[in-house]
Amino acid sequence: IEDIHAYCQIIALTNNNSNVMDMIFALQGENNINGPMVKTLLYAFGVSLYQLTIAREIPADNIKTAMKLLEWAIKIDNGYYQAYNRLGDCWMRIEDGFNDAISCFKSSHHLTGKGTPSLEMFSGSYSDAFKGDNYLKIGLCLLKLNRKNDAEIFIKEAKNIVSDDYQGFAEIGFGNWEDIFDLLKNYNYDKDTSD
Repeated sequence: IEDIHAYCQIIALTNNNSNVMDMIFALQGENNINGPMVKTLLYAFGVSLYQLTIAREIPADNIKTAMKLLEWAIKIDNGYYQAYNRLGDCWMRIEDGFNDAISCFKSSHHLTGKGTPSLEMFSGSYSDAFKGDNYLKIGLCLLKLNRKNDAEIFIKEAKNIVSDDYQGFAEIGFGNWEDIFDLLKNYNYDKDTSD
């Protein structure tokens, strides 16, 4: 826990965002690494840093900070499927990180419904949303790795799994499924990698 507190101080020195400061304050109040809130706060802080980074409200290098926080949450609870999913999101933003992202999404998918937290209290759509979200992101990574046919399989399966109210693609820059399928149809690996 001392390492987490020290790391929070470093984050505080490089970010003057009220959301970031609130998360640091919450983590500084925890004194037991095995306490019930530490992993949840690490996860929430990692997600917050990721979202603030992609919104360009804080410096881009905070993606790596978000990754470290999510990795700590996973070290505390290796069944934390949401943390694996969000770690995969971060890897998608790192140059040459698509293979690592796929590994995270596969871990998340494997643990969904079995890992922490338990999904027993939720209906099938919650579990389906996580499974479909992981498939979508694996598909997008495969597309960026020049595996368009494999990408299409995963993206189509994602669309089949999730309910009509799924909005997870919005956070990764898409307005709807049509945008995703347009990218799939028109994606040119050679042009994308030459920029």
